[in-house]
Amino acid sequence: MNSVFRFASLLALLLVNISAGAESNGKKIVAGSVSYYHGSPASGIEIAPKWKYYEQNGYTVQVPEKNGFAISDSEGLFEMEMMADWWDGVLAYDADRKYGGIVYVPRDKTPRDIALIMNPLVGVTGQVVSISPEFKLKRANIAIYSAPDDKGHTMILSSGDVDVGLLLPPGRCKIQVTAGTKMERVSKIFTVPENEAEFDLGRLEVPLLPWSELSGKPAPPLEFSAIRGLPENTSWETLKGKWVLIDFWATWCGPCHSQMDPVISFYNRNQHLRSKFEVIGIHASDAKDFKTVDDAMQTRYAKIPGVRQISFPIALDAERKIGKAYGIRLLPTSILVDPDGNIASTVSGPDAFDELKAKLTAIAKQEKLHIN
Repeated sequence: MNSVFRFASLLALLLVNISAGAESNGKKIVAGSVSYYHGSPASGIEIAPKWKYYEQNGYTVQVPEKNGFAISDSEGLFEMEMMADWWDGVLAYDADRKYGGIVYVPRDKTPRDIALIMNPLVGVTGQVVSISPEFKLKRANIAIYSAPDDKGHTMILSSGDVDVGLLLPPGRCKIQVTAGTKMERVSKIFTVPENEAEFDLGRLEVPLLPWSELSGKPAPPLEFSAIRGLPENTSWETLKGKWVLIDFWATWCGPCHSQMDPVISFYNRNQHLRSKFEVIGIHASDAKDFKTVDDAMQTRYAKIPGVRQISFPIALDAERKIGKAYGIRLLPTSILVDPDGNIASTVSGPDAFDELKAKLTAIAKQEKLHIN
């Protein structure tokens, strides 16, 4: 088989039956029958709601995740327990990775029996490429979703490589590519044809996120609708001489709060260095006043242990002027601005904060200041 299939994996989507009363403790019983396209029962078929695929020691390895797994019996029947409301389907392989099936059932349906038909697999190929010549992709996270409509549904297959090489059954799917924190997320709906040995997706071109191209350039203006913790006339001119971390976040964004936790601790411990740095949380939502933000945060404090009070200044971006100027497409996103008002670092993870700490540590050492 062509080496491009080294990540060979079959996408087979079946959502099975959920018998009445089978759900308990967030789980449900999934059951059905499996047969080959010519009608005979398919025994020994491996069935799971999600798989990962990768290459190990020169061999393709398919690994089912542990949210449910079954093997069809001699009559082609199977039953397994899986998490309720997580999956719209399951992925199925025959032992030789020559046949697979795909079927979708909406989560709000509870059929008592679903027939999974195993068809010959099709070799699906493609290549993930960056459209920015200065940024060469080395890896990409590839996910395959069931796609009965243009939205796509359950992710059933995932791996990472810039060369796409999959074995999929005939049917409608969505491929989604994520290639690092500075690249756009790209997706494509496609239909795997019947009676074809191969199908080429072509080039999946991945552009840079807008804010990732700001490095080294003057930071766009801070046109906030309101600010707390700093004067209303705060601008890059008034902040000149300081390293400034701006953190785009929202009250509903769980990862935002996780990422802010060490920033809050650092900010609280190093008040004596405020002449050297500043942190501004840009609330990237439609809240027009701080009461709305505070009420939402009080709800989070009550429901989620460990969410901390934000002590550094917060600016509201209710009209999305700042977010648009910086090209923010995902939260959280942190941007570090140097003392001259130029973008020093743009990331969607904690790297900008790490760079801020490194800069301040160097300043403290040079000026014989204490840093916590």
